[in-house]
Amino acid sequence: MNSNIIETLKKIKIEDYIWYIYLFLVGYNLYSNYLEKKYLITNDKNLYDKFHKINTTISFIALIIFIYFLITSYEDVTKLNNNASENEKKFKTLTFIASLLFVIGSAISLYVTYKSTDLDDQLPVI
Repeated sequence: MNSNIIETLKKIKIEDYIWYIYLFLVGYNLYSNYLEKKYLITNDKNLYDKFHKINTTISFIALIIFIYFLITSYEDVTKLNNNASENEKKFKTLTFIASLLFVIGSAISLYVTYKSTDLDDQLPVI
C-alpha cells in the first residue's frame, strides 16, 4: 500500500476516536445544561460550581482537539511539494487557517469560561 494511504488511514482512525470523544461531550453538555437549569431555579451555588467546572473541562478538551487538527493541517501544508496543484495548495492552506482560527476561538472561549463568574458573561460551550 502507498505510504500516503497508510498515513491517511491512521488519521482517519484518530478521527474516529475524536468522534467518540464528541459523543461523550454531547452527553456532558446536556448534563451541564440540566445542572444550569436547576441552578437558575434553586440558586444553589454547588450546582453552579459543578456546571461551571464541566463547561471548563469541555472547553479544554475542545481546545486539545482543535490543536490536533491545527498540527495535522500544518503538516499537510509543509508536505506540499512543487508538483501539488494550485487547488491543493490553496485548500490545504485554507484548512490550516481555519484550524488556526478554531484554536484561537477555542482558547478565548476557554479563558472566558474559566475566568467568568457571571452567567451573562459566559459564552456557550463549543
